[in-house]
Amino acid sequence: MYRIAVDIGGTFTDIVLTDSRNTFSEKVLTTTSNPEIGAINGIQRIIKENGVSIDKINTIIHGTTLAANSIIQRKGAKTAFITTSGFRDILEMQYEKRFDQYNLNIKLPTPLVPRDFRFTLKERCLASGKIILKPKINEIKILAKKLTYLNIEAVAIGFLHSYINAENELFVKKTIRKFLPTKVTLCTSNQICPEVREYERFSTTVANSFVRPLMIRYLDSLEKSLIKLGFKGKIFLISSDAGITTISQSKKFPIRLVESGPAGGVTLASYISKSLNENKSISLDIGGTTAKICYLKNGDAIKERKFEIARSDISKKGSGLPLKIPSIDLLEIGAGGGSVAKVDNTGRIKIGPESMGANPGPSCYNLGGQNPTITDANLIIGRITEKKFSDNNLALNKTNSKKVINEKIEKILNFNSTEWAAIGIIEMAEEFMANSARTHGIENGKKIQDHTLIATGGGGPLHSIGIAEKLGIKKIIIPKMAGVGSALGFLYAKANYQIAKSILTILDDLDLEKINSIIRQLTLKAQNTIISTGLKKNNVKTTFSMEARYKGQGHQIRIVLSKSLKTNDHLKELKNMFIKKYKKRYGFIMPNVPVEIVSILVTCSEKKKEEVFKNTNLVSSTVYKKNVIKYNRVFDFSANGWVNYKTVDRKNLNCGFKMDGPVLIRENQTTTVIPKHWEINIHHLGHLIIKKMHKK
Repeated sequence: MYRIAVDIGGTFTDIVLTDSRNTFSEKVLTTTSNPEIGAINGIQRIIKENGVSIDKINTIIHGTTLAANSIIQRKGAKTAFITTSGFRDILEMQYEKRFDQYNLNIKLPTPLVPRDFRFTLKERCLASGKIILKPKINEIKILAKKLTYLNIEAVAIGFLHSYINAENELFVKKTIRKFLPTKVTLCTSNQICPEVREYERFSTTVANSFVRPLMIRYLDSLEKSLIKLGFKGKIFLISSDAGITTISQSKKFPIRLVESGPAGGVTLASYISKSLNENKSISLDIGGTTAKICYLKNGDAIKERKFEIARSDISKKGSGLPLKIPSIDLLEIGAGGGSVAKVDNTGRIKIGPESMGANPGPSCYNLGGQNPTITDANLIIGRITEKKFSDNNLALNKTNSKKVINEKIEKILNFNSTEWAAIGIIEMAEEFMANSARTHGIENGKKIQDHTLIATGGGGPLHSIGIAEKLGIKKIIIPKMAGVGSALGFLYAKANYQIAKSILTILDDLDLEKINSIIRQLTLKAQNTIISTGLKKNNVKTTFSMEARYKGQGHQIRIVLSKSLKTNDHLKELKNMFIKKYKKRYGFIMPNVPVEIVSILVTCSEKKKEEVFKNTNLVSSTVYKKNVIKYNRVFDFSANGWVNYKTVDRKNLNCGFKMDGPVLIRENQTTTVIPKHWEINIHHLGHLIIKKMHKK
């Protein structure tokens, strides 16, 4: 039986088909208006080309940026927000602290719900969980009429302190449901994010409501299309923390899918890091629309419980909309093959974040694109060719690229030639990506030059060495099938689900019976969720953790629990773990301040995963011969002009192959550019290992 992985990006949709013995891949243009059409077309194409019947496929694993793009582009459902009287503007007020405190022209993220669509009800729950004011049915009824009149498609309900007691939220949801059209989506903050901090909780709930109608329509359409095609297997999606989840869960909590696609590239990088014993590595995935950067330690990516989307300033935390969801800690920037290059008001080349996407695409696609892009620049300097591009048999038009680069870059900045203008685009793009990686590394306390760069995506191998040079990195890994790295990574993903609940209790006053009851409830819910993916209970690993802080502080520390909380000795152990971790992080402790438990977390994950490749075909059986070498002229920045690059097809390279740059390694979905002073060899698993040579 076969499995298929589908990654829908802003420009390309990547398809991988495997039966654990043979693995095939395709890359097709994304159908932006109806992304499921491109996915279905890609699936039909890959199974037809490889003689596989649709009834031989038992699993499809899918990742998509649809939810993220919906929020970034503000193209979600017409959403209303209902909250406690007096808190109507909390989405606008956000934090007291601004991400750029002294900037008078600071641009804050625009709320997903405008003020006219934000409503309040008289209700009140105390911090203790005691209800002192219940919403009135008549007020709810009047509000429902307003929402119907406004043609609201989704409603987010978030009340003060509802994380501890959801009674009022549930009452309003049940009541208003009677008076609204059935098509209207209803979400409560207790259901979506039962945790402290009103702004994050409300922001997450609103975002879930905002994207839910769109995602339900999309997933329903995808299911129907696959069934019509004859597919009878199971469909799974990739969540932002790189876990596999079901379609039903995705329809309930689509906000957990915002980093669905990028998580695949990180998962592949994680697998490679562990298989090659790379203790410190950086995942770099460059697609047609964005570049994704993630730091890994011992093959594991840092996972956070708070994610920011749609940053107004990519380099500054706090400039985006906060989402309280489990997510891989990665940085996503608007720099991909289709990213637009332009001259800004200061006379400098600026890259992105605008992208030409799949339609009309870069100018060289000959589909109507009228702006220079990174892909156009790579074509001009000879890194990619006009002939077969990707798996689309798309012939690129070099004349178009020359025209737009000449008009919009070369003439304005008085470059000596179109080639130098193209080099300017690439240099600025690589510097932008390198600087983003540098900033992200500094934020996480990383010594960047000690890391190995693992590059995937159609653009990763093209730009990996240029970026590595700027970061001081001396080793690069280009996986086999790097051009579809995210889709390939989906096949390595494990089922995973995390659930959290805030309790706000002083550690010394912790009621063991009550806390264990909450843990049991959360565990049951998490286990049932992950078992719904088809896992057997004996293949589920459950871990418990708590977030704690000194009372009065605003940030907490996460502590993994080694034992269940059954005795007071366990509580003492928990307190000692907090103090030790706090001191390590901040260099001091506060012995006279009580420790406060903020939240309980339960994580269920798959213990083991079937290998994607049992009998690997990653290494070609074709023996390398010198006569397979061809030569292509590449305009090389370091050489100050045109250079003859040795050019070889990756499928003709066997384990142990070695060569010094300059060389181009061609494959259907990408090209690896290796300049002078770098050397390559083929690992026995089929990966390209590229190292910086010591200059003589």
